Amino acid sequence: MQPTSKSIYKRIFILTLFISVFFHCQSYSQTTNILDSNFEQALVNLNIDTNGLNGNILNSDADSVLNLDVSENFIQNLTGIEAFSNLKTLDCSKNNLNSIDISNNIQLEELNANDNQLNTINVSSNVKLELLSLSSNQLTTINLYNNPYLENLSVDLNNLISLDVTNNLQLEYLGCYSNNLSVIDLTNNTLLKHVFINFNNLSNLDLSQNTILRTLSCSSNNFTELNLLNNSDLNYFDCRDNNLTDLDLSNNSNLKRLFFSNNHLTEIDLTNLSDLLLIFASDNNISTLDISNNLDLRWIKFDKNNLSSVDFRNGNNSHISEFTMTENSNLNCIFVDDAEASYLETWLIDDASAFVENESDCEALTVEEEPKFGFNMFPNPATNMVSVTIDTQLASLDIYSIKGQVIISQPLSFGKNNIQLEALSSGMYLVKITSANQSETNKLLIH
Repeated sequence: MQPTSKSIYKRIFILTLFISVFFHCQSYSQTTNILDSNFEQALVNLNIDTNGLNGNILNSDADSVLNLDVSENFIQNLTGIEAFSNLKTLDCSKNNLNSIDISNNIQLEELNANDNQLNTINVSSNVKLELLSLSSNQLTTINLYNNPYLENLSVDLNNLISLDVTNNLQLEYLGCYSNNLSVIDLTNNTLLKHVFINFNNLSNLDLSQNTILRTLSCSSNNFTELNLLNNSDLNYFDCRDNNLTDLDLSNNSNLKRLFFSNNHLTEIDLTNLSDLLLIFASDNNISTLDISNNLDLRWIKFDKNNLSSVDFRNGNNSHISEFTMTENSNLNCIFVDDAEASYLETWLIDDASAFVENESDCEALTVEEEPKFGFNMFPNPATNMVSVTIDTQLASLDIYSIKGQVIISQPLSFGKNNIQLEALSSGMYLVKITSANQSETNKLLIH
């Protein structure tokens, strides 16, 4: 039976309609919507979006992109990123994003979304992630269980109350400072080299398994003790602003930079830290300090302690860039290489402290607490003149440098005697008053 003209036309119409719908659908599936004009403009500027600012991107354009940087573009919505199915690295930092869907970007190895407004993110589909940077957002939690290849994690400056990295066995760098963490378990992360957990609420930290750790910053927490015996590779350690009463560094001979200010330490042994470059230890209760073995030291701060003795005869005093030992009221002598060296003028010490080279010089600075006879010296510190008042008829005055050299020698009479000091340079001197068979020595500081 031959088809009629009517049936032929009907078949042609149906075929035409099918072809039209097919090509329409095909055309539609070749693009993906871009809802944020700033996002699309960034793609156009990068010569990625070849069909211009029209609210979409060709899938073929997106598929060809392996690395994408759209940072600092005021982007609020990253819809369309799902079209970049082959993407390996994405930098969308410093935008205005409060959410991001990367569930379709399963090839992603690196994501930088720092400095946004993210309050949640799902990375469970991104199994290949090696680097994840989410610092300066508003995250309270994050699930990293499905990211076993993660090597570098930065979640600083968020609102995290918990962080589980026990399944991230490849982790080498962890930055989670300035959060609300009270507990963190790092015992599974044996490859960790750098850890920044400062400004949290941590009170306990087990580092026994982190044997190749090089950097540890844990300041501003609630630690009362830290065990570093298994961390012999450590070269940077910052534990400022905690409640430590003891710190054993006997197995940390590779330390170069050490910070433990504002704790409650009464002693510290630094003799084995021969590579130490910097030590900041203000606001403790340390009484004695031996840094004569620390040949590479450049920066030293031990102000606001309870020091009575400091030995810094290391042979390299001239290399010092900063030296601060102020507010140590019991510190009389600081042993140095050369007590007359000009570079000591920039070192900060108390007026009552003096630089000496040996123990005999220090003994010469020792002053009798109880006077043997009555005399008064004012002002002290002095500038151009000092008045010495005595209650005896026959006496003499000698002013010595701390090296023992007599600088001024003159007789004294009963009552007030004015001693001119214009010829003396600034520094610490010893004033010896002798009467009959008795003598008394006092320190005199000249500005």
